[in-house]
Amino acid sequence: LLAFFFRSDRTLKIWTRVIYIVSAVFISLIGILLLIGERYFPQESTSEVMEPRLNEVLRDGAFLEAIGPRLELWVFGLVTGIFLQGGMAFAAFLLGVRLARSKFLTSPIDRVQNSRMIKRGFVFGLPIQIAAASVMVRNEQSVDPSEALYLCCLFLTFLAAPLLSMAYVGLIRKLVEDKVHLVAWMKPAGQSSLTVYISQSVITSLIFGPWGLGLFQELETWSVLILAIAIWLLLVALSNLWLKRFNQGPLEKVLGLLTRSRKISA
Repeated sequence: LLAFFFRSDRTLKIWTRVIYIVSAVFISLIGILLLIGERYFPQESTSEVMEPRLNEVLRDGAFLEAIGPRLELWVFGLVTGIFLQGGMAFAAFLLGVRLARSKFLTSPIDRVQNSRMIKRGFVFGLPIQIAAASVMVRNEQSVDPSEALYLCCLFLTFLAAPLLSMAYVGLIRKLVEDKVHLVAWMKPAGQSSLTVYISQSVITSLIFGPWGLGLFQELETWSVLILAIAIWLLLVALSNLWLKRFNQGPLEKVLGLLTRSRKISA
């Protein structure tokens, strides 16, 4: 990564596009091969897939029993994530370097550039995302769902995610610049982002784990989405109340004390 820090913007722009295109072609080829394998080698592709041990624990296990399976899932997710999304992440890193150099997040914004970014993100990313989601839902609701088709749709979301993220960032910039009152209420959550992030995991663990309400695999997808939004809104409200009395979130305060003590000891 360090090799690109001192490259020109033009070089970074070229490498960003090349890496993204190569990654997109690579992911698409994997999806096509999966479909071919399922079509022409059905016995091998429909062999029984072992359910993750974490699912069993989350249904009826204890909290400490989830540590081992969760570590296994993290290792598997890390390896497959780097394999499938490493190129996308690297392209995003190079784009971030360019944006940092141009002081992209500072005010005032370049309105022409920002509008172009929003349009490109939605025009190219949204159709891919909608198509992938539609096919995925229909596949999951079918009598004989295709695992290969599910993975292909998942890979398509990998391609659309950077494009939509670009549009979301541009939209938020526009709101912050022109209609700050529409987004100012989210500021406390940003100021205590570490606390909010960890709290989300704790709350959802208590809701879905058997050591709490035990709702894992019990709710419909739409209700899980509503629940996730409700949890986030609750944490935004709690962050607002907390920051009226304190200047930092609780975990931000702890992190500050730890880093301060390390600097003193050094």
